[in-house]
Amino acid sequence: MTKEELRKKVLLTIYKKGFRKNGKKVEEILNIKKPTLDYVLEKLHEEKYYSKERYEVNFDSVGLGKFAWLFITVNWNNFEYEEFIEKLLNMPQVSVIADVTGNFDLAIKIFGPSIQNLNSFILGLEKIFEQNIINSRIVFGNQEFKRHYLDNLKKPQVKLSKIDYKLLCEKNNNPSLNGIELSKILKIHRNTISNKWKSFWNNGILLKKTLELTEKGYNEIGLGLKAFIIITPYPGKGETITKSLSTHDAVQDLFTTFSNDVVLITRVATSQDLAYFYRTFSKIQGCIKETNTIIFLTKHTKTCLTLNELSKIIDIK
Repeated sequence: MTKEELRKKVLLTIYKKGFRKNGKKVEEILNIKKPTLDYVLEKLHEEKYYSKERYEVNFDSVGLGKFAWLFITVNWNNFEYEEFIEKLLNMPQVSVIADVTGNFDLAIKIFGPSIQNLNSFILGLEKIFEQNIINSRIVFGNQEFKRHYLDNLKKPQVKLSKIDYKLLCEKNNNPSLNGIELSKILKIHRNTISNKWKSFWNNGILLKKTLELTEKGYNEIGLGLKAFIIITPYPGKGETITKSLSTHDAVQDLFTTFSNDVVLITRVATSQDLAYFYRTFSKIQGCIKETNTIIFLTKHTKTCLTLNELSKIIDIK
């Protein structure tokens, strides 16, 4: 394996599978030594292929399992682009903002404890920016089948204490913090921290530890083109579609909506690869009534929240 091949495999494996998969560490999966992995990651970080390590949190387990994508058209005469994006990112419920192609300017992913909460947030958002938002469409997530390349997401909700939420926030904001450092911040014994962290994994609160890639990193591993595809199935064919697409390697996220559409987010290298992916739909001919594809351009991601931000969304005791 050449140096370039190793770098790509490290990036791709950790991004999709995480630092550990089915009990095996990434160095075991790739059959390399831990110091080699550490050296490769250090160089990739220095060369800005990824910005940070982060944890994929299962929001279902912590009472934040409802989500929606809000697509909006913006009147830019009243707002500077950077100012508008900054205001949106300062809202705790907003996790992703992307410039998109098609009939809308921006796609905004929001999350919360209930559909009612999401509706209230969207109504408030539209009121705040009533002079700026010209048109909008809301896609509410109903049932998730795949999230960030992971399936089997459904886990029972776990009741967390304030210190549990704080630990999740501190560690996700800075994954390099060790037990001693966290003990000083949280003012609890490091053994307690260790036990709580293990329980987060065992209870499915943490899904994987991965990398926050930069545009350079996505292009390096052939995932630079991101598409949001809304599939309208013929009556009774939604399950056939989700079963067919859930195992496809190009599918990052897959969920259904309350209007029975099937939505998938896919990452590929080029538009040609996206066209090739579309040919997989021919395997489920007679199931798909129509499709609508929105290409994601630049994006702004908020991968972690502070305890103060979380407390504005849910009641933390």
